[in-house]
Amino acid sequence: GSGKVALGEYRALIIGINDYAHADVWTPLQAARADAEALRDVLVKQYGFKTENTQLLVDEAATKANIVKGLRQLKSAAGPHDLVLLYFAGHGNIIGDPRDPDDSCWIPHESRSKDDCDVNVNHDKIRKLVKRIKARHTLVVADACFGGNLMEPPKMRGGRGGGDAGSYIGTLKRVSREIITSGVRKLEVSDKAPKTGHSPFASALLRALRESEGFVSTVDLTAEIRRYYRGNQVKNQPLRGTMAGDAGGHFVFVRKERLDALRAKVASVEERLVDTERQLAEANE
Repeated sequence: GSGKVALGEYRALIIGINDYAHADVWTPLQAARADAEALRDVLVKQYGFKTENTQLLVDEAATKANIVKGLRQLKSAAGPHDLVLLYFAGHGNIIGDPRDPDDSCWIPHESRSKDDCDVNVNHDKIRKLVKRIKARHTLVVADACFGGNLMEPPKMRGGRGGGDAGSYIGTLKRVSREIITSGVRKLEVSDKAPKTGHSPFASALLRALRESEGFVSTVDLTAEIRRYYRGNQVKNQPLRGTMAGDAGGHFVFVRKERLDALRAKVASVEERLVDTERQLAEANE
């Protein structure tokens, strides 16, 4: 029935823009494209993301039309048990009230405007499209400034896993609509860490995923990014929040070799619950 929980497919739209068509308006960035490509590689090679479910848009491919089309494709492909990731690295802009999602946007490759979010990809449009994705877990990760109005504070604390599959099952069962952003300060060109060739945010994200032996939840990720910022004197704080429809769950990245066992475990937990409900119903007859 509708109460069934399974661990569905992982799907992603990953966007990274270094080179903008109008460099006089939008300074080229140094790490955004490499960040997006490295994330795609680690997700496809080490995690449960199949190549055909993972779309990468970089530089001149990352137009407003292609970004919106990619989001619509995610919406039509995603099933009710799927886990959907949207990642953006590039310029973001806030032209008016930072709390108004109409006034804040991601900047696509062809943008020539700094003072109109409608010609860019405004956060209200992203929010509306994300809201219509019917997946169990949807995660937006932005290495760019992001309209504060898109985010509500996380509903539940906790959800950190001690590496044990069992500790992640509860958070995987509850629906999640989460956002993690690189921080409150806007992304600047100098935000390329010389040691890694990635932005500080992406350096931390990639390190967390590469070093994990099994599972990385959004709570784990945020903690890892904070640690990285502190250790590398990055003057910023990552922000984690939720969007409409969140029910306290968390997106969990699961390494390929742990996926089958976790899928079976999620299913067996579900069967036990259904079993208990049936026994209760019988006892009450």
